[in-house]
Amino acid sequence: MTDVEASLDAVLAGHELPPPVRPALVRPWMRAAAGTIAVAAVAVVIALATRGTQAPPPAQATRSTETTPAAPPPAPPAPVAAPAPEPHESAAPPAPPRSTHPTPPSIAVDLHSTPPGARVTLHGRLLGHTPLSVRLPEGRTLLLVFEAQGRLSIAERVRPREGLVVTAHLPPAAVAPGLDDLKASPY
Repeated sequence: MTDVEASLDAVLAGHELPPPVRPALVRPWMRAAAGTIAVAAVAVVIALATRGTQAPPPAQATRSTETTPAAPPPAPPAPVAAPAPEPHESAAPPAPPRSTHPTPPSIAVDLHSTPPGARVTLHGRLLGHTPLSVRLPEGRTLLLVFEAQGRLSIAERVRPREGLVVTAHLPPAAVAPGLDDLKASPY
């Protein structure tokens, strides 16, 4: 930068610039050295790339200055025989592991509808069509929905207990629900 600054000062002062200095020519021995280094670098890269893919030389080909006896090769591991399947075993998949959580006791509940054949769901899961007997978990309030084509759907809140029978009366869809029906609706 000092050379550039000095040249600018000389031009501004009206002096002529000295002729530019040519860089020293690259000597032939420098080219040869650079070529040798490049060839060596390529050889190292190739050697590293193929190092893991070559098989090791056989043990007999290596010469040792010591006269130690060769250790016998390790014995292959003994095969483990799988137990023979019993002739009465089925090809069914293994049972899933049991849950560590105890299952709550369940109670048998009978479900009916007027008219019969209504579809019954428990929290969105189909239980079946009436008349129906199902086992429901004890101690919880559950929401059962009764649905039939051409009929209004009825939702019933149920707390299962012994001997419980749930009957849902599904009015025709053309009949508008009255005020009393709306008060009893869980929605």
